[in-house]
Amino acid sequence: MAEHAKIFSPSASPTWLHCPAAPRISAGIPDTTSEFATEGTEAHEQAEAILTGKKEPFPEHHEDLEPYYELVAEYKATGILMVETKVEFTEWCPDGFGTADAIVIDGTKVIVIDLKFGKGVRVSAEDNSQMRLYALGVLQALQFEYALDTVEMVISQPRLDHISTETLSATELLAWGDWVKERVKLVQDPKAVAVPGGKQCRWCRGKLACRASNRCAQQE
Repeated sequence: MAEHAKIFSPSASPTWLHCPAAPRISAGIPDTTSEFATEGTEAHEQAEAILTGKKEPFPEHHEDLEPYYELVAEYKATGILMVETKVEFTEWCPDGFGTADAIVIDGTKVIVIDLKFGKGVRVSAEDNSQMRLYALGVLQALQFEYALDTVEMVISQPRLDHISTETLSATELLAWGDWVKERVKLVQDPKAVAVPGGKQCRWCRGKLACRASNRCAQQE
């Protein structure tokens, strides 16, 4: 099962990067589980099994995932594939880590691929903080071993027939990492001020308990 950090979670990064008070306000409020989240977990377990040659745990998702398998196979053809890999980006966030669905090392280029099984909103890889944090984790672990100089981040949404990519040089990504460090300092400030907004409030567990978020919603 995929592991993710509690405070500096890559999937929650749109929230804590843009509202430094969000982790404090959300503390103690449990995540809710939905049938869509359960379905997504099943799909990721199925994808991992197919890519690693194991018995399929949820074959009912096989057909829907075929575009993802094919995409990974294309990248794997000339590279080294790693599946469901824990990546740590602790150089930028204390205890920061997550699980990348697929990583391919192709020469001095690394491709980080993320499976999104939802069929609602299309997700873009452009300026996607979750993908960039995964990529920073790969650089932290493997940049010097493979002399990585380019990072390609790919989001696959097979049920929407949607693929989105962003390519950065390692230098560009590391510069973005410097900005992340500054945001982390703000989060660690016990007096951090809530900064409401569409992106950061959308999936914030603490938004119902947040006065700033409620005022913002009333003004819309």
